[in-house]
Amino acid sequence: MKMSIGQWCVNRLSIDRKEVQIGEALPEGKFSLDIKNSFDIENKRFFVCFDLTLNDPRYDLFTEVIYPFNVIDGEIDETFIASHFPRVNAPAIAFPYLRAMISNITLQAGLKPVMLPSINFAEAKENAPIEEKSESK
Repeated sequence: MKMSIGQWCVNRLSIDRKEVQIGEALPEGKFSLDIKNSFDIENKRFFVCFDLTLNDPRYDLFTEVIYPFNVIDGEIDETFIASHFPRVNAPAIAFPYLRAMISNITLQAGLKPVMLPSINFAEAKENAPIEEKSESK
């Protein structure tokens, strides 16, 4: 099956700075990442949505980014939807774009640049909910 990744879209982005005293020892930041899939069966596309929350002692960053995948050769059917591709391969393909975006945003915002760690999406597969299946969007 041939596919292409389309133009991704930031649905939500916010950075809330926190007051920090100069010279104050700060703990490491934490992040959480939720991954969802949705399917547009009629138009032969599906979407990987990343909801990222980054809590740093200096700021909180929240973003929701959607990466569309277009099916060029093949169909989106129940077998494809249940396969590992939408929940393992597609997020693994899109995640480097999210990592680069977060690194650039934090750098350009005058914050310490963040490089998100690598993720094993095969382990995360069972936790990725299928959000919706629709005939068209």
